Amino acid sequence: MIETSRTFIKVLEESEADLLLDYYLENWDHLEKWQPKREQGFFTVHNFEKQLKAAQDGVKAGSSFQFSAICKETSKVVGVSNFTGLARGPFLACFLGYSIAKASEGKGLMKEILNGTIEHMFSVEGLNRIMATYMPSNERSGNLLDSLGFEKEGLARKYLRINGKWEDHILTSKINEKLT
Repeated sequence: MIETSRTFIKVLEESEADLLLDYYLENWDHLEKWQPKREQGFFTVHNFEKQLKAAQDGVKAGSSFQFSAICKETSKVVGVSNFTGLARGPFLACFLGYSIAKASEGKGLMKEILNGTIEHMFSVEGLNRIMATYMPSNERSGNLLDSLGFEKEGLARKYLRINGKWEDHILTSKINEKLT
């Protein structure tokens, strides 16, 4: 578990599926324009139990870390940060995806969460590089990544299918300067 001043961050257990489901249900209007279209049956406890089982399996395999940040005051999920596609060996890199609850936006909470999880991925998992992308229209995300030390590396045309449409994304990365 990772602790920040306002959150506890961990990979949730299957038995905690309702916490993650509640986060997505409460914030879907806010998140929809930045997320893939969701299939019928996505917003069910059963689906989130399966997702969390896969997340636990990813941690055991060392291939992904899907963190949920739980607010110390409310015990609700207020944000997620997912480190996926971990490559070991000479690459030592992964992809970062994240989201924040509408009610927590603009309070520096996502930066707090990402500082904690990025530090974990660099220090504990020993990664050299974390890559993140954002849509050019998502200036808040671009500003956040910039403030965390991510560097722009280019533009990928039609990079991800978001809300039913292929979207361009700006490619960024953060390097672990502690590795030699």
